[in-house]
Amino acid sequence: MSIAVQRSLFKRVLFRLHWIAGIGAGLVRAVVGFTGGLLGLEEPMLHVLNPQLAVAASNRVALTPDRWIADMRAANPDKTVRNVSWNGAD
Repeated sequence: MSIAVQRSLFKRVLFRLHWIAGIGAGLVRAVVGFTGGLLGLEEPMLHVLNPQLAVAASNRVALTPDRWIADMRAANPDKTVRNVSWNGAD
């Protein structure tokens, strides 16, 4: 086999390997992007799919962290508050 034929065969093999790796990586990136997009839309999708679980809280007063601490101290005078945290998604 001549050097030109070997070089041509080597180039074709490398091209095919590169092509397969690129398609595989592209598919992985597409799946990751699609599922990430779905995660970003999780809450709206849950509200659309489960409207019976929606709770209207329009007549409630928003409480401040100071009020949470005061309510906790009133309910549990023997305990102390070390920190306050909440999920700010809603």
